[in-house]
Amino acid sequence: MTKDHADIICDVVDHNYQKILGIGGNDNEPDDDEQKRKPKIYIRKYTGNGTLPLHESVVVAGQSSFLYLPEDYKPQYTPTIESSNKVFYPLDTTDTQNPLPYIFDSAEELQKYLELARKETFETLLHKVEAVYKKYVSAEEYYILILAADTIYSYFQDKFGTTHYNIFVGDNGSGKNSALLVYRYLGYRVFYVTAASAANFYTFLGETEEGQGTTAEDESEDIGYNRDKQKIFKTGYCSGGFVPKVDLPNGGGRRQDSWLTYCHKWMAMESLPDQKKIKGILDRSLVYNFVASDVLYNIKDIIRYAGDPKAKPLYDELVYLRKLLFAFRMIRYTDIIPDIPLNIVHRSAELVKPLLRLFRYQNDSSTALERIRLALCKFIEKRNDLKRNSIESKLRDAINNLAEERRQSPALEKSSGLGEYSFYNEDIFAEIRRITNGSEVPFKPASFYTVDYGQLSHKFITGLYRSKFNAEPFRIGSGDKTKRGLKLSKDVLDKLGKYYYDVPDEIIIEPSETQSRRESNNEGHDSSRQDNDPNSTQKPNSDSLQTATDATDATHCKVGGGLNGGIPEGLWILLNHAMYCPINLF
Repeated sequence: MTKDHADIICDVVDHNYQKILGIGGNDNEPDDDEQKRKPKIYIRKYTGNGTLPLHESVVVAGQSSFLYLPEDYKPQYTPTIESSNKVFYPLDTTDTQNPLPYIFDSAEELQKYLELARKETFETLLHKVEAVYKKYVSAEEYYILILAADTIYSYFQDKFGTTHYNIFVGDNGSGKNSALLVYRYLGYRVFYVTAASAANFYTFLGETEEGQGTTAEDESEDIGYNRDKQKIFKTGYCSGGFVPKVDLPNGGGRRQDSWLTYCHKWMAMESLPDQKKIKGILDRSLVYNFVASDVLYNIKDIIRYAGDPKAKPLYDELVYLRKLLFAFRMIRYTDIIPDIPLNIVHRSAELVKPLLRLFRYQNDSSTALERIRLALCKFIEKRNDLKRNSIESKLRDAINNLAEERRQSPALEKSSGLGEYSFYNEDIFAEIRRITNGSEVPFKPASFYTVDYGQLSHKFITGLYRSKFNAEPFRIGSGDKTKRGLKLSKDVLDKLGKYYYDVPDEIIIEPSETQSRRESNNEGHDSSRQDNDPNSTQKPNSDSLQTATDATDATHCKVGGGLNGGIPEGLWILLNHAMYCPINLF
């Protein structure tokens, strides 16, 4: 027997000495040594991908543990969570600095915050958070509103399939860093960093369960050229996004890890990088332009107030609201949040719908919902303006102009023998140069210069048509008489217009199919007969039910508008599901 073989046998015997000697009690009990061999994973929140109640890492009375709420909502604590091949430990301690831990002096204090959270609505919380932002950040009113709403949303990011990002742009002293610092204290497990690398994000977000927190990065201009970070931001707006990496563990061999990227992200920079380089990120973001102005308080003087008695109440307010928001997450996490139909689709809808759904589903925050809807409309309008002024939009305009010219003058020589949306390259390039005010580039006859888009080459334009517009090249003739062109599809152009370039600026929450069906079924119904018929199965008329608020009636959202303008649709949903989802009845 070789020494290596002897060592293997000794290891096996050592690890199984209890079974060999017949000690250790019931064979069905877990093997302590086996448990010790399971890797220890430190984590901030865990649900077993939806198979367990939400477990949050907290520090209570100086002890780290996982907090979860059973059906009776009485707080329960556990030091570890064991799965089939891992043991999870709470990552937060009293010494944790980034992100800030959720610390409670005692179990009684935590219970107090849970009771307070049960009395809150999304609207009352928005009022509190918005008031705090106004003390430290000077910006447009609708900027402050969405920042406050996003702070609340961050606690429910893992309930939705998509999220938007927030990009702050402004000079030094414009207040963008103050916004990040307020968010650091009030947002959900905010990883606050400056000029972070991709590895920093991977380590924070981990590979076990997505939504471990949110991020706030200052000085993030490198997003324009850092490809690894761009991968995180491009994949991280959608649940399920990850970036694979190959690791070489100490034991040898190769191991592939999948690093999760999904979370709500805020970033600040002095100026936007070249839009060509961050187009994919801009398309997933709301952009805020900050300008220097006066604020009531400097947030930096409050988070480290040096014992100043005037600043302490402001610091205590931050801590109080932070704990209240966390408790609100624990109370509301299992709520069902129904989908809502919007008049916009695809990326625009993905960015705004989660926030609208969150503030709509309880039907107790109609004023806040309408304010948020109007504020998001302004962001959507800005996004649409960027799209309408993009080079791709100009390329589409050029084709539409040529098609219209052909319809008005079908006898033109350049239209002879070509399909409705087939054009020679020389005509396409000439029209693009005209509508972009392009000028000649010396010694480069196949390029022209534009103020808005820089130098554009014929090769670049052709590549965009083929990749973005699904254009097909064609060639007519041979030799010196060869003429090349592009064949496009009217159907593709119409779809691009409908879903990308001609998106409405106003967001409208449309009536759901259920609501429309109810209204249709009750159209022409004789309410007097219903009142006199004791066997009627119809719902009571609107006179006997709580009606929508005046603020709601004035909107396009139909918020709170239910049967005959009476009981809100969301309340019917809650009543219909009451026996299955009692948590929704708080």
